[in-house]
Amino acid sequence: MGSVYLGAASVTAVDIDPEAIEIARRNSIENGLNINFKNRDVSDISGEYDTVIMNPPYGSVNRHADLPFIKKAFEIGYYIYSIHNFKSLDFVRKLYEECGEIIRMNEIEIAVPHIYQHHKKICTI
Repeated sequence: MGSVYLGAASVTAVDIDPEAIEIARRNSIENGLNINFKNRDVSDISGEYDTVIMNPPYGSVNRHADLPFIKKAFEIGYYIYSIHNFKSLDFVRKLYEECGEIIRMNEIEIAVPHIYQHHKKICTI
């Protein structure tokens, strides 16, 4: 939705979770936004996109779980904006540098509530 608000000519939103897609679809309709939604696994995404914006699963919980997302982003997109766990910074930086040029990296703090079993405490990343 943010991409539409910022002026993107067309937006395709992809998630493997059908419930997440349905909630996003309803929200976009309620806000009068034209977004193409696809319920897919990352490996099934194809096409060419100017910009890829993603929040892949962190590779620190399941080692390299973010890798298929990063590889797919380079396959289909030109500009990539992505959120990663600080613990994987060295790995992610090396991977992005091997595949392209890092124009900008920012470190931000995000409060993550204890919502998953592997969460031990409320933390910031």
